[in-house]
This record gives sequence, structure tokens and C-alpha cells, in this order.
Amino acid sequence: MPVDEGQLWLDKHSQGERVVFIQSVTPNFGGYANCISYNFAKNTRRFVQIKLAGFHNQFRCLAA
Repeated sequence: MPVDEGQLWLDKHSQGERVVFIQSVTPNFGGYANCISYNFAKNTRRFVQIKLAGFHNQFRCLAA
């Protein structure tokens, strides 16, 4: 599944604590997803850029 804006992805390595919401996808420098990352265990929210290379190894899609 291609990474696109408006999707929710779960971090496979965080015991279900970290979810990212894709705000936009930038093709620059091999591709980045501009995201809001929610960590429910720490009750935090932050803006992050995640490289698209290897994205599917780290995350699985919750909602498209």
C-alpha cells in the first residue's frame, strides 16, 4: 500500500503505543512522510519526518 496523506500507521515495534498520522508526502531526497506522531504510553504528540525507504518495515497501516 502506498503511503499517502490522511492515513494512520501503527509502529510495529512499540507494543501499539505509537501511531503516526500522515499529513503529506514529499518526494524530495528519496521521499519523506510528514507526520504527527502520537505516543500513547508517554502521552506526547510531535511533528516528525520519516523516510519512505523502509517505512513498511517499521509501520503497518491502520486506516487509509
